[in-house]
Amino acid sequence: MFRIGIIVLALYGLAPGVASAGETPSQDRKIERLVDYSRRGSGAGPNSPRATGPGSAAFDQSYDLHPAQGSGGALVLFVHSRFWNERQPDSLVERGFVRGLVRAGHSVAVLRHRLGEKGRHPIAVQDVARAVASLLDRVEAGEFDSDRVFLAGHSSGAQLALLVALDPRWLAREGKDARALAGVLSLSGIVDLAADAVGSDEEERMILAAFADSKARRAASPSEYVNPDLPAILLLNAARDIPGYLGAARRYAKKARAAGQPAIENLVAVGRDHYSILDLATSGGVHHVFEFLESRPREGILPEMWSIASTWRDPELSTEEFHLRYDGLVREYEADRRIVEVANLPFRTKPGAPIRLRFSRYKAIDLVALLEAMGPSRIGSGEWLEVTNARGEKAFFSMSRIRELAPRVVIGVDDERNLFRATDLYHTRRRYTWVDAAASRVDMARPLGAFLYFSGEEPSNTESSTLVGRYSLTIDSFRRRQSDPLEALADLPTLVRETLVSEHTCISCHRFREVGGRAFHIRARDGKSMGGHALPLERYPAVVWKRFVYDQRRVAEEVGANAVDLAPPVARALYDFVVAERNRRRLEPWNRPDRERD
Repeated sequence: MFRIGIIVLALYGLAPGVASAGETPSQDRKIERLVDYSRRGSGAGPNSPRATGPGSAAFDQSYDLHPAQGSGGALVLFVHSRFWNERQPDSLVERGFVRGLVRAGHSVAVLRHRLGEKGRHPIAVQDVARAVASLLDRVEAGEFDSDRVFLAGHSSGAQLALLVALDPRWLAREGKDARALAGVLSLSGIVDLAADAVGSDEEERMILAAFADSKARRAASPSEYVNPDLPAILLLNAARDIPGYLGAARRYAKKARAAGQPAIENLVAVGRDHYSILDLATSGGVHHVFEFLESRPREGILPEMWSIASTWRDPELSTEEFHLRYDGLVREYEADRRIVEVANLPFRTKPGAPIRLRFSRYKAIDLVALLEAMGPSRIGSGEWLEVTNARGEKAFFSMSRIRELAPRVVIGVDDERNLFRATDLYHTRRRYTWVDAAASRVDMARPLGAFLYFSGEEPSNTESSTLVGRYSLTIDSFRRRQSDPLEALADLPTLVRETLVSEHTCISCHRFREVGGRAFHIRARDGKSMGGHALPLERYPAVVWKRFVYDQRRVAEEVGANAVDLAPPVARALYDFVVAERNRRRLEPWNRPDRERD
């Protein structure tokens, strides 16, 4: 089944404060072990008495407080639970979750609750509410930043954390409310306890042991609640999570947004499973946690990824208009391996990268039929076709070849009608590749959109790139021409023309002799153009053009882009011809970015 949303994420390095493998945190402040919260309100101080250890009456109603190294971080209250009957191994919690957060400058309290028969609902949630209240007492006493208190949990611990925050009754019994929290972090959490949401018989047995009946299950399901007083909720699921967990989180996030939850986001930890998502001490896939904890939800300041996810859930760009205007031309087909691979080409930036977009059916319109239906008044007439995508890239075809190859315009997969929701993120090291100045980090989007699919014979590489200009198509992407759009390049030397038009398809992104594309970046957070347009080849500054041609690998590394390997004879021929063209036409290079032009 097709999964809506951002399906591929940019590669990140170590998240802020993440410890490298093998590091052990130094202890600047002493860890408080087995702090008993069960007697809160009895007159005992917040740090006493201590539980005596596993097996004692108070052990299951205690917490360990791991103070941050330094000051200024968040306080994370982590509910330690594994299917309400046991706890995750300490190696996962302390060496992974706690160590990663402490290294990042955050304090972590690991909360225990009564287990098994002694902890049947509502006992466990009452314990968690009391533990949270006990720590909020310390926040109110000035020990921690009151604007940065986050409640967190993993698996069943996330269910308890969410329930305490979403159902105001639990904290109210302790004299507290969710407005004291900055947000809730659910890691591979159980959000729906209904029988039809359970993924396995084993899980069902554990739920039956923890909850008396269907009424209790429903009352304890976070998916039944919305709390407008809670500033933010992050539902982070592993890419290889327990079956059903990711879908349940997505359904709940959609339901909660519709019901008025102020800020709730469901994101995916790439490369993680249900247990490794807890390991915040190693890099990869868990940067969302650090970004969330470094935000200030109570002030309305949320991670940029939340804006990105919101933008691409309902993007301005859409393939919906194809369905609305040309519904009679739409046909549905069974998806085979080949079309799945073609749909994933924009996202597979490295050889062997995994398939991320999977679907069983797709909807498409025959391109020739679409062009005829659009008619001359909309797209012009002629025997040449110019295709321009949402990122300013172009592809060129003769109509005779289009009739022969009979490509389809794919406009939907499974039940999804807007393919712009499937979006890849990337970033470069410079905003303008030809200006020697570092750029601030800006994530950019490469959406799938409608795309051309040649179900039979593919055009040769002398006719069209397999990637550039074929994806991110809209209803306005097509234009028929009376004459060959590439006619102005017909007299180029063979080596130069092959390089520009077929071998490297330079003119799909750049213009030369006023022919070609004007590619640009789409800013991920709002879906708008963000400058950095590809310049006409003749307009690059002389030094920049020379480096682009002769020093591609180093330039690509500086810019953060893929290198274009030019054989020495090709590089020499292309460089000389473009310089000669600039001189012949007496063109001035564009040495500085211009907002309107670039």
